[in-house]
Amino acid sequence: MHARLMTTGTICALALAALALSPQISAQSGSAAGKGVFSSLRVGQMVEFSNDQSGALIITTYEDDDKKPLMRHKVKEIGHDFLSLEFDDREGSGAVAETRITAYRLSMLGHVGKSSRNARTTPNSDPLSDRPVKGKTGTTKKKN
Repeated sequence: MHARLMTTGTICALALAALALSPQISAQSGSAAGKGVFSSLRVGQMVEFSNDQSGALIITTYEDDDKKPLMRHKVKEIGHDFLSLEFDDREGSGAVAETRITAYRLSMLGHVGKSSRNARTTPNSDPLSDRPVKGKTGTTKKKN
């Protein structure tokens, strides 16, 4: 009986020592200098907050002016493993809601930027169109 208690005490002491001397993991509190998953966001930035089909959370930012009205949530606080968003319903009830999201619940954090290419379309540029492009025919003449 004495040997069992001694063995159990030794195992518990080793487990406690291993826990105390282990390096910091992401779930433990500490310095949020890198901000982990949320390092691309900044406090005060507007984001779009939505859910996918399975209910997982999606946060998206846009650079295009046409998509800016979709970003209705403001980043209020950024932690190492959480993000706090504020929603101000100005058009509806006038209520203000704050949501805190953990990094483990987040499905996707995306950024959609502007294209640097000049998007010019040519007539009949649709690859599925069966109309011929102007100035081009389907037959070629053989030169002699």
